[in-house]
Amino acid sequence: MPGRITLLLCFALFNGISAAGEPWRWPSRMPVRSPVDSFRPSGNLESQWVKQATIDSWPHLVILFIDNMYICSGSLISNEWVLTAAHCMDGASFAEIVMGAWANQASEMTMTSQDFLVHENWNSFTLSNDIALVKLPQPVDFNEFIGSVGLPSEDLAAGDIMHVPNWSAPFAVSDVQAEVLSNTECKSIFGFINDSVVCVKKLSSQGDCQVDSGAPLQNAGNTYGISSFGSSVGCDAGYPIAFTRVFHFLDWIEMHTGVTPQ
Repeated sequence: MPGRITLLLCFALFNGISAAGEPWRWPSRMPVRSPVDSFRPSGNLESQWVKQATIDSWPHLVILFIDNMYICSGSLISNEWVLTAAHCMDGASFAEIVMGAWANQASEMTMTSQDFLVHENWNSFTLSNDIALVKLPQPVDFNEFIGSVGLPSEDLAAGDIMHVPNWSAPFAVSDVQAEVLSNTECKSIFGFINDSVVCVKKLSSQGDCQVDSGAPLQNAGNTYGISSFGSSVGCDAGYPIAFTRVFHFLDWIEMHTGVTPQ
């Protein structure tokens, strides 16, 4: 049935050690939708666009260990606030936030927060307004491994090339390039979606439909999206991934954090 939504609990095959001293073998909360039956992907969407991130690529990237049960990604948008998906934090009690882990274990910094905000119009059935904010218990000191990402001053357009970080292992992040689809094309694949969603294609089979729930969609130092849902068939079959469109929520972010595009 088109538009059917389920919650995909995929296990992250990470063998490193988190700041809590537990292996990174945690399920993701990534929801999936069944594509429209008539849609068939075309083209070769293998992992030829994947490359290793450079040392300065992802200082804003964090891992959220939620209720000692789930794992999500998120982005520091200031020294106090993490931007992530509502489906990550919905019903949660706390999150352990690991910063700097994209670089090496020595650069890790961990804080635990019970202070977070899920968008008041988040709908777990339609997956609309899939955005949340987590406040750090105290401001973090930025350094070469930990920093913030900007918010966009303009929206995405079809054909834009973006970047998605994918945790291939602790302290190893791949940069997966992705092309923005028009919402018309996205609707033809997933059925009804609203303008607060943006879809991308050409993610590799290692992409965020497996583990990177809440991951940023970014380019030129700004984050344009938050990983929201994938296809029940899987991104490795050539189906796109849907992201929450950050530009659509700039007023909401500013109201709660004071953070604006620079």
